[in-house]
Amino acid sequence: MDVKYERAVHNELIQVTCAEDSGQYFLITPKLLPNLTYHENVTTLIINNGDYLPETRDKKGNATNYGDLAAHLAAYRKLLRKS
Repeated sequence: MDVKYERAVHNELIQVTCAEDSGQYFLITPKLLPNLTYHENVTTLIINNGDYLPETRDKKGNATNYGDLAAHLAAYRKLLRKS
């Protein structure tokens, strides 16, 4: 599936699964597109697999990859508090 349709399918899944009368839904995927839209009722778990996951940071101290999961979760929680 190309990026356009992956994003469209993801958005449709979010709308359907976050409706008040919908059940629980699990999406297991080897990758996700960046900057996807999520509903406030969505819980995202990222599982990294490997012997070494670097904690790479830019000059401002921001995490630059998923190796630093704690920093990404903190940034996500901060973003949720703003909205």
